Amino acid sequence: MENWGGITFFESRLLFDPASSSPSSQRGIFGILAHEMAAFSDREHAAQLSAFAPVRETPGGRTIAARAEESILLDADFCAEKLPAIDAWIAQHAPGR
Repeated sequence: MENWGGITFFESRLLFDPASSSPSSQRGIFGILAHEMAAFSDREHAAQLSAFAPVRETPGGRTIAARAEESILLDADFCAEKLPAIDAWIAQHAPGR
């Protein structure tokens, strides 16, 4: 669940045992992690997700992680490149200027 400044989850959905968790369970866990990480918009979180080794162990995990990383990086680029221009435009066109 998205929450500014925090990640909330059901513990039972994220418990992972490499010896006994099914591939379906692994995909579900990695999907949740990637989805929650994709809510961030900075390059540091993309690097953390990329470095999270368990995600790289399955083809599905690699796909989910790659999509989440792409989303994070696109948001980071937008924040870095477009938001300053938008803020400047708003400042120029503010009522009373």
